Amino acid sequence: MDLFTHVLAAGLVAEGVARVPRERHLPVPATVALGPLTFFLASLSHLALDRIPHFGFVPHLLSVWGALPHAWLVRPVVGGLLALAFLLALGGGNRGIVLVAAAGATYPDVEKMAHAMWGLPYRLFEGHAGATSSYSGGYDHRLLAAAEIAFSLALALAYRALAARRGAHHTTPPPA
Repeated sequence: MDLFTHVLAAGLVAEGVARVPRERHLPVPATVALGPLTFFLASLSHLALDRIPHFGFVPHLLSVWGALPHAWLVRPVVGGLLALAFLLALGGGNRGIVLVAAAGATYPDVEKMAHAMWGLPYRLFEGHAGATSSYSGGYDHRLLAAAEIAFSLALALAYRALAARRGAHHTTPPPA
């Protein structure tokens, strides 16, 4: 999967964690515990999405950035940043948890690149770090690219709906 898909999925993780019932005046350690939980769950969402047949097509797109060093990396990062901007624009009071989720969803690929480029000796997600190709399941790459775009659109629409519902919960109900 491409980075923008992982980041959009992280938005759903953030919305889920933000909806966990908790007391209004939790001690700081209990509140801070949501950060690592969110990071871990978003990392797991990355691993789960990578188990679905896919073709990371964004690095293969022709673009004006083709002459840049590491253009294969620039294109996915720009897509991921656009997805993150979308999440943050709708994040409201959840922007912090959205950032933590996006970092968690990105982490497995950061770890993979650190392993491949610099020989990172410790890897939390060993199997992912050692994978050198996308899992296509033998499907045509064009079909997989179209499916990922449709899936990403569904993730974006689901996040937008949850964000709108979150906003509706914070309004004062009319008198009965």
